[in-house]
Amino acid sequence: MSASLIIFISLVYLGVLFGLAYWVDRWASPTKLQRWGKWLYALSIPVYCTAWTFYGSVGKAAVGGWSFLTIYIGPLLTIPLWWIVLRKMIRICKVQHISTLSDFFSTRYNSITLSVLTALFVLVGIVPYISIQLKGITQSFEFLTLESGASEGAQQVAYIWSDSAFYLAIILAVFVIFFVLRNVETTGQHHGLMAALSFDSILKLVAFLAVGIFVSYSLFEGIGDIFQKADPALVQTYTNTDQINGMDWFFLVLLSMAALLLLPRQFQVMVAENGKEKHLKTAGWVFATYLLLINIFVVPVALGGNTLLGSSVNPDAYVLALPMLDGQSFLAILTYLGGLSAATGMIIVTTLSLSLMLSNNVIMPLAVKLKNIGKLSSRSAVRYRQVAVFIIILLAYFYYRYVAELFPLVSIGLISFAAIAQFIPAVFGALFWKDANNKGVTLGLVVGFTIWFYTLVLPTVVKVGLLPDTLLTEGLFGLSWLRPEQLMGLELDPITNGAFWSLLLNVSLFTVGSLASRQTPKERNMAELYANIYDYATISDEKILWKGELVYKDLLRVSENLLGQEKSREALAHYKSLFGKPLNKKGEVDSRFVNYTQRLLSGVVGSTSARILISSMANEEEIELKEVVSLLKQTSETTRLNSQLRLQSLELKRKTEELLGANERLRGLDKEKDDFISTVTHEMRTPLTSIKAFVEIIQDHHDLSDEERNSFLETINNEIDRMNRLIDQVLDLEKMEGGTLHLEKAELSPVELIATCLEGMQALFDSKDIALHTHIDDAARAVKMNGDADRLKQAFLNLLSNAVKYARDEEATIEVTLLAIDDNLEISVTDNGRGIRPENLKRVFDKFFQARDQTRKKPSGSGLGLSITKKIIELHGGSIDVFSEWGTGTVFSLKIPLELPMKDVKLV
Repeated sequence: MSASLIIFISLVYLGVLFGLAYWVDRWASPTKLQRWGKWLYALSIPVYCTAWTFYGSVGKAAVGGWSFLTIYIGPLLTIPLWWIVLRKMIRICKVQHISTLSDFFSTRYNSITLSVLTALFVLVGIVPYISIQLKGITQSFEFLTLESGASEGAQQVAYIWSDSAFYLAIILAVFVIFFVLRNVETTGQHHGLMAALSFDSILKLVAFLAVGIFVSYSLFEGIGDIFQKADPALVQTYTNTDQINGMDWFFLVLLSMAALLLLPRQFQVMVAENGKEKHLKTAGWVFATYLLLINIFVVPVALGGNTLLGSSVNPDAYVLALPMLDGQSFLAILTYLGGLSAATGMIIVTTLSLSLMLSNNVIMPLAVKLKNIGKLSSRSAVRYRQVAVFIIILLAYFYYRYVAELFPLVSIGLISFAAIAQFIPAVFGALFWKDANNKGVTLGLVVGFTIWFYTLVLPTVVKVGLLPDTLLTEGLFGLSWLRPEQLMGLELDPITNGAFWSLLLNVSLFTVGSLASRQTPKERNMAELYANIYDYATISDEKILWKGELVYKDLLRVSENLLGQEKSREALAHYKSLFGKPLNKKGEVDSRFVNYTQRLLSGVVGSTSARILISSMANEEEIELKEVVSLLKQTSETTRLNSQLRLQSLELKRKTEELLGANERLRGLDKEKDDFISTVTHEMRTPLTSIKAFVEIIQDHHDLSDEERNSFLETINNEIDRMNRLIDQVLDLEKMEGGTLHLEKAELSPVELIATCLEGMQALFDSKDIALHTHIDDAARAVKMNGDADRLKQAFLNLLSNAVKYARDEEATIEVTLLAIDDNLEISVTDNGRGIRPENLKRVFDKFFQARDQTRKKPSGSGLGLSITKKIIELHGGSIDVFSEWGTGTVFSLKIPLELPMKDVKLV
């Protein structure tokens, strides 16, 4: 392909990236940013997948089998820990205005020296990683444009100004400077950057999946076909688990876990750019899905490339070479852009984070020492970062040109992973171990990085010819046990060797150093705040000890220079609204305002430089340990009291809710009692009125015939029976609800019981012209059960009477079904009447329901039948349900267990 075409496409892509970042920063509304915030955050985390992933994973899989997966298993294993570890880091950084790992350590361990060491160690460890991104882009560019020698990868050019990688590095540096480092504030979110990273993540995933699908289903007839045609020796590396080295896998997984949390780019996007802690939940599953998708076709592409290209092409270039092999120019360009996006995203974010570290922790402190503080301004702070960007980019370029060129992408990347892993003890000590201190951390880091450099970096320098080979073959000073790649005589993989010894000595010295030395009072203060950050998230300024004398005008002058007059005055007004004036009679500020201002300055120049600025202006006094202890006691007591108040408040709230619920139930019972009395009174008055009327007729009319007198007496007798039934029902219901009803249980046949009930109702069915249909299965005919026959008859007759009452005037039917299923007797009574309205379904078993139902003319009966039926069924251990649709009829379905003890039951 034409080099000019590839350059044009590259510039267009970078222009799109710049334009997207610019548009989001300038024009995207806060509402849209809030709505899309969690997705931008989640899709920026895959910046973890760099050119190493896009090209190097296939290269590693082509020669090393499944070992490439360790780089992704580690991050997946960290996801369950995000809410414990990452959330705590985010909270600390938000409260303390921290944006870099070096400031994270500097604040916790109260050490400027440690912040400088951290910045320099990270720079040394990450520069090789940036260099392989330049290598990945340059090799892919050269592969597409060179007609000969492409299989050898990128060609070394004689002069820097003829090297495309040099110009790429400059363009990316410009992007970071003009689109990321424009503002002096470092702790604010870079929405445009996050949008650009999200775009990068989507593009590289789409490109890699496109290549995988093309190789698997166009060049081959599926993944199975690839395995069949591949070199059996290579296929065996994927089927023979004996080739997996447990120790190598353990350390590779450990290194990748540390990398996801602590690499500068990951710290930037996952901690510094986090808008809301709850976004971690969405980011977790999105990132896990992303890693699974981008690794689906790694092995098929590796095996396919080995089969079709063999050793003629560097395995790292299989992703590009396979589309070109089939003349798929568009897919090759898409793949190139995918690799470009993977590399540029990493370079941009890493350079941003490293530039902040270098400017805030190295350059700015040095400037404070060398020049007048009054001359420091926001412009100089930004300029220091811009200088740092070019330093980082140029270091990475020269490392790529003279060292990384000779090594695979994966091997260089793992060296950087091992460097970042040296910060594991310091981070976990800061978060969870209050006794971890500056001396222990510094000792562990210095020794750990020394061993890392000796075992992993030094061999690369030897292999490019800058140091003699005897250092690797004979060891330092000719001592074989000091050979860098076989330290202490252990025959391990070089990466495992370096990681094992550096981390072993780092952790050991960190632990011993922390236990053997004492913390300073300030350090103890910050240890408490870090470990218990959730308790101090809103009161951190007054819980950080500071003693000294500082003139308000001096502090205000520096604040206005770095923050700007408008923002500085807004901050002062905000402080006054919360705490009042920060001055004493001498015109000096109090400790709370000093801490408040220092946190604001930390957002501009980092916590280390902010602390240096404050110290250089103030006459600071040494804090005694007893003052820290006193503050911690006060804080502990306040926390304890707050906790007690919260518990008491919750208990009071619970009891209040219980009282309100009880009161509501009492109101309901009171209303139910009133309704009950009203209904019973009404039901009793009706027959009494009738009886009184007929008695008066008999008394007043002595000339009544015997036939008329007997008719009136029969009516009186019927009304008395009606009253007796009502009284019996009320008494039965009272016994059932009071738990004093006795069930006289005996073995009975449910079929015979139901047959008796139906026989007794037959005359009523005939008089109403109701058709009766019964369905009884064979199992039900054979079963016996234990129950109170009279009560069960009462319940069943209530259901039949209810069905008759609501039956249609014409073509009325009642269907009775009896089934024995799973040791339960299931009985249903179905009518085809009007049914029950939906709003009344839940009320059908209420006492006197029909007496309170105003939706239709009141039918005959007391309204207690269904309520009594439900109680009887429940006393037999069963349940009853009703199903109805207005206009189509009603089904009452009851279920009674067949296995019941054969003895009387008394409810208590």
